[in-house]
Amino acid sequence: MLELNCGTGIDACWIAARGHTVLATDVSKEMVNLTDIRVDRLGFEKYIDTSVCGFSEIHTLNDKGPFNLIFSNFGGLNCIDSNSMAMLSMALRKMLKPGGSLIIVLMGRKCWWESLYFLLKGNPKEAFRRKNGGPVEANVGDKKILTWYYDPQEYSNLFSNQFKTKVIKPVGIALPPSYMDSIFSKRKWLMNWLTKCENRFHNKSYLAKWSDHYLIHLEAI
Repeated sequence: MLELNCGTGIDACWIAARGHTVLATDVSKEMVNLTDIRVDRLGFEKYIDTSVCGFSEIHTLNDKGPFNLIFSNFGGLNCIDSNSMAMLSMALRKMLKPGGSLIIVLMGRKCWWESLYFLLKGNPKEAFRRKNGGPVEANVGDKKILTWYYDPQEYSNLFSNQFKTKVIKPVGIALPPSYMDSIFSKRKWLMNWLTKCENRFHNKSYLAKWSDHYLIHLEAI
């Protein structure tokens, strides 16, 4: 498997624990170093290799493939515009085996939780910031990152020349975004109920455009 924007290596190690091999990549050398530390600590050196590599350089890893699966979790690919995304789709297709899978978790243009939260705070600009067609500055730690938001169907269309869409699922349709943890963390009964709702609705593809994130599974043509 090939992981894009691996962060601190949590997903790579989760997959390695199930016996799969992963090439974990990230544009940040600091993140890759943290992944290496986690891999060493958990003893997954046999299963995980790492590489400092951004989306625009991913084609330089062609000799490491072909891969059965390429994945990107929790909004990493929201950091590039639609033109760059179309170019990336071609590069990723070349790195996959025939019938291989591309699984991406993205932030969509609409999030009902986010809109409600900021409207109640009297901040309509933030409530509907995702609907902006251009990039939005998002806070990631102590940095501001330009972020583009994509509707599920819009994103599927960007990859349609190289992939066919298999599955679209909501992620965070009932559970609130992490920046609302301070509101809900002390109300365990409410979180338990929301978790049950999330499990009930997680296969409802029509809800994906309203959730905090969504998962899209694409298959190489």
